Amino acid sequence: MVLFAISPGTQGLGGGRLLLEAFIEHCVANGQSDLYLETDASSNFRFYHHLGFQHICSTGPTPLKALRPT
Repeated sequence: MVLFAISPGTQGLGGGRLLLEAFIEHCVANGQSDLYLETDASSNFRFYHHLGFQHICSTGPTPLKALRPT
């Protein structure tokens, strides 16, 4: 996946969580052992944290990077 975005007017309704959970399940079912994401400082990192992603570094062009161990 290259880009994951939810319209601001629909954020907080659970659609983004459902889409990302389905994507994670698809990846795991197809042998992806580690999932990484990069996001910028304005993104809601707590959203990813609640889905099991962990903050692993804050350097480079995208300051927040995360790993979801499987």
